[in-house]
Amino acid sequence: MNYGDQLRDCVSVLQLDIVEGAAMAPHDIQVQLYRDHVDFKVLDQLDQHFKQQTPIPEHAADSFTAFILSKPLRMDSTLVLHAMQCLNEQGEPNGELWVKFKSTRSLTNLDKDVTELGLHALQLRMLKDQPLPACEAKVAPSGPEWLRTGIDLGVGLNAGSWQLPVLETPLDVPERFAGHLYLKLLTVDHPVWHG
Repeated sequence: MNYGDQLRDCVSVLQLDIVEGAAMAPHDIQVQLYRDHVDFKVLDQLDQHFKQQTPIPEHAADSFTAFILSKPLRMDSTLVLHAMQCLNEQGEPNGELWVKFKSTRSLTNLDKDVTELGLHALQLRMLKDQPLPACEAKVAPSGPEWLRTGIDLGVGLNAGSWQLPVLETPLDVPERFAGHLYLKLLTVDHPVWHG
């Protein structure tokens, strides 16, 4: 199994952890994996296209642009999620994984919000139980803000807590935007693990 498949499997398991109690299995989840470096100029360009209502520029299927435009959704019995393995300028993984899940509220009758998710447990599973500080939600007010908000590690493994950017959308908005849960997590590729 290659690393991309491992990331997809891990994202599926994390989604099942988030919606504990939902009648779902890993084979019900499809994960689209994107690999690109984060370029905030792309966000500015897309903002202009949306404001001017002009066509979206051409982009690769696994690009940062494609990830920005993606939304998690349920199609029949399949849940489609999106995850981006962020790359540094040299094209190597920088240790951040940005994931667009469906929220607990959208898939179950449970009314758990993002602060009750157990971010520390999710991050632990992502890192295969590496020791780490407490993890707290750094709640973003919108999708663009979530994209622009960085993971705050303080001083790394010795920090009081890590701040992970999170966005949960309500259910009473247009269906394309409803019931999403966006998280930024660390992978074992992050420099914090390698000194």
